[in-house]
Amino acid sequence: MMSNSDYEKIVSQLVEMQHQNKMLEFKLVEAQRELQIELATNNKLAKDLAKVQDENLKAKEDLFFYKKMTNK
Repeated sequence: MMSNSDYEKIVSQLVEMQHQNKMLEFKLVEAQRELQIELATNNKLAKDLAKVQDENLKAKEDLFFYKKMTNK
């Protein structure tokens, strides 16, 4: 049979573990939000980079065209 002090220890441990569990859940949610923000940022940067690369290619094509015209 469990003594009163054993029961109190178990209850205390349970409360502590529940608290730790809540803290870990909070940290998990926080990390998931951070990851979502980073993924969204990376996606935006990838789109922006593709756009700038396209603009750069167009500018190079225009430059090549004008150089070709002025050399004739």
